[in-house]
Amino acid sequence: LDGKQLAFVRCVSVGVNRVMVAGLDGASERELLTDFSSDWLEGVLAWHPDKQSLVYVSDRTGISRLWRVPLSGAPPQQLSFGEDATSVATSMRSHRLIFARSLYNSTIWQATISDKGDVSRTPIAVSSRINNQPDLSPDGAHLAFISNRSGFEEIWMSNSDGTNPVQLSFFQRHKTGSPRWSPDGQQITFDSRASGHSAVYVVNSHGGAPRKITSGEDFENSCPSWSPDGQLIYYASTRAGGNQIWSIAADGSGIPVQITKEDGIVPSVSPDGKTLYFVHFGPEIALFEKELPNGEEHAVPGLEFLPDLMAWNV
Repeated sequence: LDGKQLAFVRCVSVGVNRVMVAGLDGASERELLTDFSSDWLEGVLAWHPDKQSLVYVSDRTGISRLWRVPLSGAPPQQLSFGEDATSVATSMRSHRLIFARSLYNSTIWQATISDKGDVSRTPIAVSSRINNQPDLSPDGAHLAFISNRSGFEEIWMSNSDGTNPVQLSFFQRHKTGSPRWSPDGQQITFDSRASGHSAVYVVNSHGGAPRKITSGEDFENSCPSWSPDGQLIYYASTRAGGNQIWSIAADGSGIPVQITKEDGIVPSVSPDGKTLYFVHFGPEIALFEKELPNGEEHAVPGLEFLPDLMAWNV
């Protein structure tokens, strides 16, 4: 307000941000808040007209809202308005505030293809919020997916037609996802940033507390999938630097083994267990393959460009 301080948001990790204040001399930087929220960073911070706090957009409690963050470092206070806010600005002269509001939903659909090639489409996971990343159980009877219908992105399971939805995770933190069924249909592996860094978990499809199977708090472990025999879980990890594909025993025992060397994420193994497929970041997002255990890593012909990390399946 006096032109001597700068307020900004620092992204520490995926889903972990810090609200900071620093003098323009760069010598007095301090943290006001560590925030477990989504990665909106543009236009989410403004100076409060009271000159003693900031106004901040955050979905730290599930739904995005406006928060007052005191410069004293006291806990943030939720404002009585601003639900579904995405950006904010204030006026010092008029003591007025303006914010943008955004609300959207996504629905999981089922496509049925007849012998003649006709396609019928039916919505099967519907709510007023987000439902995505679906994975069918091996017997086709159930669906695992992520939804924030309870406020946060959590792992859910339902019948394959979307009926009888059941919530399986209760972390109450954002950035939980990537559910994948075990070959026997009894367990689901997924990733979550509940502890601040991404870790791989396994949960029983009949309920119970998720079990964390990866260790290490200084790197990211994400996008897990099962080996065809259910003995291993493949996942992406930054434990050796950039993202590479690693494997670990499905119960979390033993030492993780690095599988790729050329950068990889979102692994999936062929049904015969002989080929690993994964996403490679180069000039474009490409699908790569590697014959297990020691084959060369190369692009899958015709799939050198993917529109999205998850836009494929074996």
